[in-house]
Amino acid sequence: MSTISRSQSNVVSADGIATNPTKVEKVLGWPIPKSRFEVQQFLGLANLYRRFIPQIVEVTKPLHRLTEKNCTFQWTTACQQAFHQNLASPPVLAFPDFIKEFILDTDASDNAMGATLSQIKDDDTERVIACASQVLTKAERHYSVTRKEILAPVTFTSYFVNISWASTSNFVLNTVL
Repeated sequence: MSTISRSQSNVVSADGIATNPTKVEKVLGWPIPKSRFEVQQFLGLANLYRRFIPQIVEVTKPLHRLTEKNCTFQWTTACQQAFHQNLASPPVLAFPDFIKEFILDTDASDNAMGATLSQIKDDDTERVIACASQVLTKAERHYSVTRKEILAPVTFTSYFVNISWASTSNFVLNTVL
């Protein structure tokens, strides 16, 4: 992968946009947090890679719980897994081809929803272009499963609206219903 541009958090090449290996090493080498403030610092650093990690809201949920005011700080196995899960080898995000069809995969759970935008490239491989996720509001958490699954594509077609407007092709929607 020949580098075209390197920023503090990303490396851009002909293959797409990748995470900066130096920054990923910093995230992976981060000492285990001992306080709520240290967890918040880590989440701030990991937040640089939101668009690379599918369902990051679900992945980091155990860590976010530790940042709540009335939570007793207790580092668990779930926290340890969330601490490094998916950060070691996030995908290289492909550049969008506005002539080709886009694929939007969405899913919702009890607490969050997420999406992955991808395309089939010339070599017939599906490449991720972007990931997005968000926590459900208190009201949304009371929705039925069907409503949550319908909310996800509505939310993320709005989230990726600039890409859909620029595209001359179709969007294929995949959701779990």
